[in-house]
Amino acid sequence: MIRFKSIKWKLQIYQLSFFMLVITALLVGLFIYEKNSQLTRTDCELSQLREPLFVRHIIIEDIRNRRRHRRGENAKVNVQRDQSRAENRAKKRGGADDLPNLEQDRVLITERKLYAKIWNDKHELVHTAGNPPEGTDFPTEFTDQTGRHFRWRNGNRELVYVANRKAVGLIGKPKSLIYADLESLATKLIVLWFIILIVSIAIGLVTSRIVIAPIKAISKIASDIEKGKLDERIPECMAGLELEELSSMLNRSFDKLTENSKKQAKFTTDASHELKTPLTIISNELHWLKSAELDAEETNTSVDLCMSTVSHMNEIVRHLLDLARLEAGSDLVSLQEIDLKSISGEVANMMEREFEAKQLTFTEEIESVVVLADPLRLAQVLINLVANAVDHTPPNGTIRFYSEVNDDSVSLHVVDSGEGIASADLENIFDRFYQGDESRNSAGLGLGLSISQALIKEHGSEIKVESELKKGSHFSFSLKRVS
Repeated sequence: MIRFKSIKWKLQIYQLSFFMLVITALLVGLFIYEKNSQLTRTDCELSQLREPLFVRHIIIEDIRNRRRHRRGENAKVNVQRDQSRAENRAKKRGGADDLPNLEQDRVLITERKLYAKIWNDKHELVHTAGNPPEGTDFPTEFTDQTGRHFRWRNGNRELVYVANRKAVGLIGKPKSLIYADLESLATKLIVLWFIILIVSIAIGLVTSRIVIAPIKAISKIASDIEKGKLDERIPECMAGLELEELSSMLNRSFDKLTENSKKQAKFTTDASHELKTPLTIISNELHWLKSAELDAEETNTSVDLCMSTVSHMNEIVRHLLDLARLEAGSDLVSLQEIDLKSISGEVANMMEREFEAKQLTFTEEIESVVVLADPLRLAQVLINLVANAVDHTPPNGTIRFYSEVNDDSVSLHVVDSGEGIASADLENIFDRFYQGDESRNSAGLGLGLSISQALIKEHGSEIKVESELKKGSHFSFSLKRVS
């Protein structure tokens, strides 16, 4: 039962059903066409025999009757003279009287296994040929209708001809002769149908295996990846555009899974390392408090250190949770229309003491324009970027914060004159816990830029960075402008 749930069998059954349905329709159509053709041929055959058998006999008989009627029974001399002339004409034609020689017609009908009857205008049977079936009586239904008429009677096809003088002729073909060829044709078509069925099944098995083979290959590679072989990939040269698209899509998914797996492993290692240090500090301080006799000042110092370390750990965990929610697709960003100038002013005021502590020159050139953004999250991103610039700009340096307004967007830029970033580190600075070379290491967690990038992506944009060592850095991103 499971076998028939396979796509291979379903494909073969659907293909075979459709194909055989079409073949059946064609064969049935051929049979119907041949049946109609057979009927047409039968009617033509009967019509061709009508002329020698009916017309000559009926017309000549009608002429003779009219002569008799016109001349009268008492005109014996004229009748004898007419009979003498008729005999002479009959001798020349090889017949007798003025009636046609019907012997050849009888032979023709007998050879074709047809049957015929002729009645005169008094409905008296005057001629019979062949073997008419029982019950072949005078066709009374056509006596008031001159001309020829076709009818079915007891399965036999008959032609009835009514002359102007009401003489009637009938010629028929038995149903056994009509359907003999059709029965033979039906038998041949049934045999042909079964042959086509067998051939179709064989072709279906071959074609379904060919079609299913790439899918089985994809399934095997996916199974290998599930077992941990993350470097396995599906060949994209498989036959069929759909399979190539599927292979390409799955390979991109596998690449993303592999990348996420590596990031997860790196994140676990980095998080363990980041949390290990504060936990070690807390553990050492607690052991020291327990084992040593300390005065109040030393105790307070140790407790303050533990509290500071716990606060640091809380900050790490909070940032990690934010990143986890963003990567899981949680709705942490609520977009609304805000004035960009107001947000930038708040950021400048919050960072003012930092500028003064390092004697940095901060220039703000933000235009008053309405954008679509989350005010809290946008402020968080700007603080992270400006704080990052402060951390990596030496005293007496400069930081420029400005905007560029376009038709449908506004780009924000944070440019510093700091130490810059090595080209080898540019592609990694948005990774979690990444802090570059030793010259860029600071007291930060290495999560600020990662969170900022994730938040800006929720706004539909991306933070870009341009930097050179000893020449400063340039961070920028864009927001949608509201008209």
